Amino acid sequence: SFPTRRSSDLGGFSVSIPDVIKTTQVSQVEDFLLYSMSNLNGKIVLQIYIGNHPQALNGRKKHAVQSSTVIGGFPAKSTQWLCGKSLFCGDVRLRLLDGEGWPSVAHMSYKELSKSELPIIQNIINSFTKELGSH
Repeated sequence: SFPTRRSSDLGGFSVSIPDVIKTTQVSQVEDFLLYSMSNLNGKIVLQIYIGNHPQALNGRKKHAVQSSTVIGGFPAKSTQWLCGKSLFCGDVRLRLLDGEGWPSVAHMSYKELSKSELPIIQNIINSFTKELGSH
């Protein structure tokens, strides 16, 4: 049986998260929003940045797999790689706007997830959507 899920509000966007995951807003700076999601042990399992200037993905990644997809109606590029013994790291970027305006990017990243944590976090990422009625 899957844990019950609830919606977590991300400033006009939302994701669906299991009850075992807690969302904390890390930053309230004017030009971007940053959220951390942690599990019951306090381990940060996902970070979500919403703004216009996400950090670059740098450095060579071991066994990196890149893919392009659509999440919540937005074009997305995802990179996943191994970062430790049987642990997964990943970086997912959604283009929220084509032209000018804010926010233009949602950037979601995770690190050192086990094989069992990975699908839970991927489900959260894939549930990203724009809230109805928000601009």
